[in-house]
Amino acid sequence: MAEKKSTKKPSAKKGASTKSRVKRNQKTPPKLMADEKQKLLNKDPSKGGRPTDYNEEIAREICELTATNTFGLRKLCEVFPHLPTHDTIQRWRYRYDTFSALYNKAKLHQADLMAEEMLEIADDGMNDWMERLGENGEPIGWQLNGEHVNRSRLRIDTRKFLASKLLPKQYGASVGDAGTEGTSLVEKMLDAMASKK
Repeated sequence: MAEKKSTKKPSAKKGASTKSRVKRNQKTPPKLMADEKQKLLNKDPSKGGRPTDYNEEIAREICELTATNTFGLRKLCEVFPHLPTHDTIQRWRYRYDTFSALYNKAKLHQADLMAEEMLEIADDGMNDWMERLGENGEPIGWQLNGEHVNRSRLRIDTRKFLASKLLPKQYGASVGDAGTEGTSLVEKMLDAMASKK
């Protein structure tokens, strides 16, 4: 009888040579790693990436965008990818007093925008009611959309809290309440910097 030859290829595990296994497990040679590091160090900054060095023009743009949007700093960096990262901006605030003062002033303007946004949220009743359907799918009435109303309340309360911390004279609790000093830390810092000049 003639023997049948198997047409099955050997599996990768059984047929793999020890050389191929060694090659797979080898690390990148130090020379290649050094070359890759050098490429990263010599990367042309005009070809992309976020800036990390302090720049007056970018600092002013950050403050202008902060003063004209209700976004937090992280969201601002997401929406405008040409800006530095959140961590870089926080580092700039710590290191550069002029940028810190400008940024604080921008946050005060942002509090006014938040107050306007609260009015818009409160006045928008578009999704406050849902149409209720019967068993056969016919409309039978209207029902309060509690989830939407509660979400709107949360959005307003969050903005109210932030605005009251940024500008307690305008948006904080009444002056006679216990624990309210009347001026925020941001306002005190701006006053102190103005008195130094």
